[in-house]
Amino acid sequence: MIGASAENGKIGQFGHEESDQRGYKGEIYPIHRAPIYHGQKVYKSVKDVPGDIDVAVFAIPAKFVAQALIEVGEKKIAGAI
Repeated sequence: MIGASAENGKIGQFGHEESDQRGYKGEIYPIHRAPIYHGQKVYKSVKDVPGDIDVAVFAIPAKFVAQALIEVGEKKIAGAI
């Protein structure tokens, strides 16, 4: 989740909560500047996440998407939303 947020009302929080409510059992890697998110370690970039990632979910302002998408490509993430 690129742009994960612990702030109420932010789309980055909604995506994390929504996946929990729908019973998603996979790993979610929060990408943000804050060091901790819902008790999880936070990564500054998808490139910092160890191992493979199936899909990148963007919850960031449009002006940051291009750079984040480049990093998604460099990490060889197959899908992006």
